Amino acid sequence: MNKTKIIFAVGIASLLISSPVFAESATGTKSRESGMEKREVAKERVSDKREELEAKKSELKTEVSAKRMELVKKFAAKMVKVHQAAVNRLDKLADRIEARIAKFEVSKNVNLDEAEALLVAARAKITIAQNYLNTIPGMVTTATATGTPATAFSAIKGYFATSRDNLKDAHGSLVDVISSIKVGMKIASSTATTTP
Repeated sequence: MNKTKIIFAVGIASLLISSPVFAESATGTKSRESGMEKREVAKERVSDKREELEAKKSELKTEVSAKRMELVKKFAAKMVKVHQAAVNRLDKLADRIEARIAKFEVSKNVNLDEAEALLVAARAKITIAQNYLNTIPGMVTTATATGTPATAFSAIKGYFATSRDNLKDAHGSLVDVISSIKVGMKIASSTATTTP
C-alpha cells in the first residue's frame, strides 16, 4: 500500500507540475501567434505608409516641376521684353544717326558716304537681331514642352546669349557709324581751314 500511495502521490504531483507547463505552452503558442500577427499588421501598415509617401513624393515632384517650368516661361517672357526694348532703342538710335548724317551733309557740305554705308550695315544687323528675337518664343515653347525645367532653362539662356551677342554686334556697328561721322567731320573741318 505504501508503494501505491507513493506512486499515486508521484503521479498526482507530476500532473500538477505538468499541467501549468501545458497551459503555459498553450498560452505561449497563442501569444507567439498574436505577436506574429501584430508584426505582420505593423509591416503592412509600414508598407502602406511607404506607398503613400512615395505617391505624395511623386505628386510633389510633378507639382514642383510644373511650377519651375512656369518660372522658366516667365523668365523667357521677361527677357524677350528686355531684348525687344534694346532692339527698339538701337533702331531709334539708327534713325537719329541717319537724321544727323542728312543734317551734316546739307548744312556743312560734308560727304559722309562711308558713314551711310556703315549705317546700312548696322541696320542689317539690327534686323538680324530682331528676326532672331522673333524666333525665340517658338523655341521657348519647344524647350518647355520637351524636357525638364533645368534643361529648358539652360537652353533658353543659350537662346538669349545669342540674342545678346546679336544686339552687341548691332550696337558696335552703330558705334562704328558714329566714329565714321566724327572722322568725316574732322576731315571736312581740316580741309575747310587749310584751303583759305
